[in-house]
Amino acid sequence: MIGGSDQSKLVSGGTNALTQLFGNSTLGTLTGAIGKFSGMGEAPTKSLLGMMAPVAMGTLAQQQKASGLDGAGLAKMLAGQGENIAKALPAGFGDLLKGSGLLDALPKPAMTGAANDTVKDMARSAGATVSSASTAAAKTTSAANDAARRSVVVAAPTGMPSWLTWGALLAAILLGWYMFGPSGGPRVAAPPARVVHNNVDLVPQVNTMYNGLKDVLATVKDQNSAQAALPKLQDGAKFLEGLVTQSSSMAPGTRADLAALIANYLPQVRALIAQVLGNTGVGGIAKPVLDLILARMETLAKK
Repeated sequence: MIGGSDQSKLVSGGTNALTQLFGNSTLGTLTGAIGKFSGMGEAPTKSLLGMMAPVAMGTLAQQQKASGLDGAGLAKMLAGQGENIAKALPAGFGDLLKGSGLLDALPKPAMTGAANDTVKDMARSAGATVSSASTAAAKTTSAANDAARRSVVVAAPTGMPSWLTWGALLAAILLGWYMFGPSGGPRVAAPPARVVHNNVDLVPQVNTMYNGLKDVLATVKDQNSAQAALPKLQDGAKFLEGLVTQSSSMAPGTRADLAALIANYLPQVRALIAQVLGNTGVGGIAKPVLDLILARMETLAKK
């Protein structure tokens, strides 16, 4: 598929799927991190991500069908891969994703040369049918880990495109991000359609709050735009303060539903805020209210 005439369609379809899964901001953070770590640059990395998304998702579909798994069964299988996902990441790569929320809930083992065994374990657990390719990718990944420590480039084995090293990395990140939320634990259930308290459905209000935050954060590029965005950011913080107050009087089931709803948005908000604070001069103006927004969302996301 990658070498065929429909390569552009493959890349486009995979990129669209990733945009829906990650959101534009978080996908940009991931693309930039892999591009910087691998030395490939952002444009080739974006194409790589688009190519690898159908591969990772296709493997999951294959395993689901072969094992007769429902959604909960597939989630349980993936949740058990947290340690393997963490071990598969090359040394130092996680530092490039700090603040993005992408890897927050994964365990933090010390990096060793065991990436080869880890990738093969992941392939077996996923029910991969391309065992020879998995073994080759595992060897390339192990070499890449050593190369990262020495800050030199390792040539791929004969006949093996060098980007397959980063394809193995992407597959690990895709599985980890999909199943692990920064609030902790696997993200198994979809957010609730309704959260009713005092005869009022809070879901539309929370959705409006998130969309408002997303839109205003997208405008913050410098000190002037940060200053202009402050009133809307303060409105978001005030709305969340009201939710925190309401949550104290909610029934346990309603409180759990609200936590699930907020937790669904928390990773995206973390990534958007991290991106905004990366702009020069913005932190001194916007950081206090952004910290307040995050703190209140984290409080609400705890069941």
